[in-house]
Amino acid sequence: MDSYFASVEQQVQANLRGVPIVVTPYVSPTGCIISPSKNAKKLGIKTGMLVKEAQAIYPKVIVQEARPELYIFFHHQIVKLLNNLTPFVRVMSVDEMSLVLSPSERNIACCQKIACTIKNQMRQRVGDFLTCSIGIGPNQFIAKTASEINKPNGFYTCGLDNLKTFYQQLKLRDLPGINFNIEKKLNFLGIKTPTDLYQADQLYLLKNLKHMGKIWYFRLRGYETDIFTSRRQTVGHSFVLPPELREIKCLKKVLAKLAFKIGYRLRKEKLQAGAISLIIKTLPFGTLKTYCRLPLVCDSQRITWAACHLLNKLPSNFKPIALYLTAYNLNRSAHQLPLFDCQKKIENISKLMDKINDKYGSQTITSGNLLESDAIAPNRISFGEPK
Repeated sequence: MDSYFASVEQQVQANLRGVPIVVTPYVSPTGCIISPSKNAKKLGIKTGMLVKEAQAIYPKVIVQEARPELYIFFHHQIVKLLNNLTPFVRVMSVDEMSLVLSPSERNIACCQKIACTIKNQMRQRVGDFLTCSIGIGPNQFIAKTASEINKPNGFYTCGLDNLKTFYQQLKLRDLPGINFNIEKKLNFLGIKTPTDLYQADQLYLLKNLKHMGKIWYFRLRGYETDIFTSRRQTVGHSFVLPPELREIKCLKKVLAKLAFKIGYRLRKEKLQAGAISLIIKTLPFGTLKTYCRLPLVCDSQRITWAACHLLNKLPSNFKPIALYLTAYNLNRSAHQLPLFDCQKKIENISKLMDKINDKYGSQTITSGNLLESDAIAPNRISFGEPK
């Protein structure tokens, strides 16, 4: 999807169409831009900039606070549309999906027809202001790279017969998975362009980049190396406090909400956690860390108690900037039965709340200690698969 969050805002707010807007987690000069609109990008405003940097480029840019529930609603509409076209849909993130084509569809004519169908149905059934860029390739990596070529609302096909030509028009950091540090390492090895990486000897890549060198060798040649399911090691959430809310009392309310969300995700994935860690970034540029072990748990109440216990272990004279709460030592084996009836009751209450919220909407029913948390810690959108 093109400028997804910003485009959804322009879809539902017609007065924002045609004007540069940016979506941020919170409205502040120090807020980080997570989605500039298509016309904002034309002015040079980019994802990752601060609001004040965007305002320096274009003072009249409109800043919109993110509304995750709205974006997830449209996400489900898009996934539903794709599932009606093919059963082979893989959700990569809230704004990115991949489709595996059947053998009979793997030709230019069919690819163009499918792409046109997706774009037309997107406009008719989801939103007339939403656009998507589609890439076709022999594997998921090349298809994703191709989708970036003619943005916005683009379409590009790369086959095995024109890989070299395809890579010649790109820079190293145009390839998904290559950041500044990896680019620097490749440059040290004499690899300056995607073509250099494509033509590099397999043994040379294996010697210098280890296993990832082998992955890159086959990935760039069209072999599928990226469709796999890894075992989850942790479940965590984080939150950056706006400047006006950097107080301990606000931190406690945010912590309770993060614990609630971790519990929900653990139950959804049928996991139990055996430990929890808390990291707090403080002013001026300090870090507080603590952790504790737990009996295997998945209910939000006991995770909240553990998180509060960790917070109470820390000194109380600090100014928080951000916090990171993580559950780990995860167990996916047979569910461990609680030893006491009270523990079983707590776990059953959490599961019942999940059923109600899944059916009638998130936070239809919630814990009393979370009633004020939304004003302080509104939901944020993740860049991974929607939870």
